[in-house]
Amino acid sequence: MQRYVEQLIDDIGLAIQKSPPENPNSQFAETELWDQLITIDDIISLGKEEPMVYYLGINDLVFPPSKRLTPKLAELLARAILDLWTAFRIEAEFPEGFPLAELYPMLLDKMREPLMHFPIGLTHIEFCDYEPTTCPFGEKYCTCNSTEIEVKPDEPCGCDENE
Repeated sequence: MQRYVEQLIDDIGLAIQKSPPENPNSQFAETELWDQLITIDDIISLGKEEPMVYYLGINDLVFPPSKRLTPKLAELLARAILDLWTAFRIEAEFPEGFPLAELYPMLLDKMREPLMHFPIGLTHIEFCDYEPTTCPFGEKYCTCNSTEIEVKPDEPCGCDENE
């Protein structure tokens, strides 16, 4: 399996080379920016969603199930997938320190889900719905409670209603 994973990582490297330009904030010519905005508008209006693998140019079927991998091999593949996502301006949101070997099957699941991918900007992928009882990261890594914002209806919000 070691050799297969090495070859797969090489294939991921080739897919990274075919990714869009690295700097989405580069100076576009006015017509290029306009074309990008029209493309985004078309994507939104058509509700065009494809599995992430469609955009990445690598078939999800080539990834072995995590039960066939050692934790080290799963970690290597998770790192390669995260690098691939980064090249396509897709950012995974997961707790710092979460074991990459455990993240690997979660990454595969997300790559198979429909995604609306845009030619510019950054797409954030969340694995958690911020409900502590169903957090996929488990109690040790769950940050669901730290994201809650307490709103007290009797306190002013701090904004001026006249503005």
